[in-house]
Amino acid sequence: MSKVYKFMVLLDNEDEGISRDIEVRSDQNFDVLHNAVLKAYKFKGKQMASFYMSNDDWEKEDEIALVDVSDNEHTVPLMNKTKIEEFVEEEGEKILYVFDFLLMWSFQIELLKITKPVKGIKYPRCVHEFGKAPAQNSRKTVKEDDDEAILQEIGDNENEFKEVFKDETFDDLDDFDNATNLDDDELM
Repeated sequence: MSKVYKFMVLLDNEDEGISRDIEVRSDQNFDVLHNAVLKAYKFKGKQMASFYMSNDDWEKEDEIALVDVSDNEHTVPLMNKTKIEEFVEEEGEKILYVFDFLLMWSFQIELLKITKPVKGIKYPRCVHEFGKAPAQNSRKTVKEDDDEAILQEIGDNENEFKEVFKDETFDDLDDFDNATNLDDDELM
């Protein structure tokens, strides 16, 4: 007999406390949970995504993927073919959900409660919202963040370099272009 799983889905974001409680039947597949999370946060589901079973420290373990990412050594279960109850059985179990591998939206999902289905209720459903969900495109891509950090570091280092060598004259660095046949021994 099917059970109802009540999951707390916490957006792992700089803004603390944005969460949704979602109820889903245990015999539904991970694709249903995937779509329920996206609907609860008003995201559009046209991006790559994966669930990762997790330990108490939120470390990734077994993956359940939206599309086939299996290789010769590992078979990765697919969301649309894997029932939630195949991986989740007890209250307190944890799952990481990553959506859009460029923007890296990640969610910490914890099974709060297991109950019986209520006749007349359609699952999945969002039963509680806390905090305003950000716009899906409000996050920069990982590459954009890296580029900005690199440019900032270059700017910081350039200013530091100028400060350290402010009394030195380095106007004609091309003088070193004429150096030839220098052995490592001569440099020391």
